[in-house]
Amino acid sequence: GVKQIEIIKFPDEKGEIKLSLSSDKLIYIESADNYVEINYVSQDQINKFMLRNSMKKMEEILSKTNVCRCHRSILI
Repeated sequence: GVKQIEIIKFPDEKGEIKLSLSSDKLIYIESADNYVEINYVSQDQINKFMLRNSMKKMEEILSKTNVCRCHRSILI
């Protein structure tokens, strides 16, 4: 089927949006203690963004997208 491209907004633990990405730019999200590391493509380069939030919260935010949790510490 056709891949839906949508804008994903990533809030920190206080609910403030710290990063917005189109879903086709997201590579993966990895857990790092009290943070999640968002790996994404921007201008043909791979970038990392550290966000203070939990994997559980990321899973909730991404539940309506085609991103899924493949490991306890990784979402792809």
